[in-house]
Amino acid sequence: MPTQPDGQDDPQDRISLRKDVRPDDRDVIRAGTTEVSRIDPGDLPEAVPSTPSLAARATRAVTTTRDRAAGQLTTVVVPVIRLAAHALRIVAAAPVLAGLLLLWAAISRGGPVVRESLLLVLLGCIPAAWLAVRRHQLLRAVRAPAELTADLIAVVSGRELWEGLAGNLRSGPKPVSSGRALWALRGLWRGVKAGGGVLDSLTGRPTLVPLMPGRLRGLLMLCVACLVTAGILLAYAVINALLAGIG
Repeated sequence: MPTQPDGQDDPQDRISLRKDVRPDDRDVIRAGTTEVSRIDPGDLPEAVPSTPSLAARATRAVTTTRDRAAGQLTTVVVPVIRLAAHALRIVAAAPVLAGLLLLWAAISRGGPVVRESLLLVLLGCIPAAWLAVRRHQLLRAVRAPAELTADLIAVVSGRELWEGLAGNLRSGPKPVSSGRALWALRGLWRGVKAGGGVLDSLTGRPTLVPLMPGRLRGLLMLCVACLVTAGILLAYAVINALLAGIG
């Protein structure tokens, strides 16, 4: 058997020694030796946390401002609508009270005028009932302010529309009475431009439908119709009362 020079190991022994060493995944074996060194996990470089991109930060900023604008609009519009609801109740009740007065005067007079008066009262109650339905829908829209805010956020991605609506409610005198609140609600959409897509999105949200420009204009027209009807019924009641007194 040939001998190896001094200071050198037999290759077979070297291979045998390397097979006997079973380091784990973090062990390092120096080539040609049996020395094993273990790497401390603390020496491994830490992962650098990923920073959001510029586009992500811009999107987050836009979302934050939009949510804030929607919340501010809800804070302003909810008390205004609740105050306006009191005025709407009075306006809706006016034709009914005038109609009852007309029926009382017609019954006091007697004759065919009772039937005619009853027909007038039924016709006069139509705008009153319609206004009562619209009032209920308006109150239902602000019954849950959190839901209203969520619907506002879901409709528009920007903040300009909601800031414009809130600014219209803040620009006038503070609505401390129900009459002023109804007048302030009339100017909610003053000077605010909303595209057809936004209006379509509003239509798809039952909570926001009562706040649409057309609905608010129709609400004021119903108020006018109720007041005119109440005036007509009241005039007929006075005439019938006078005729009943003369007769």
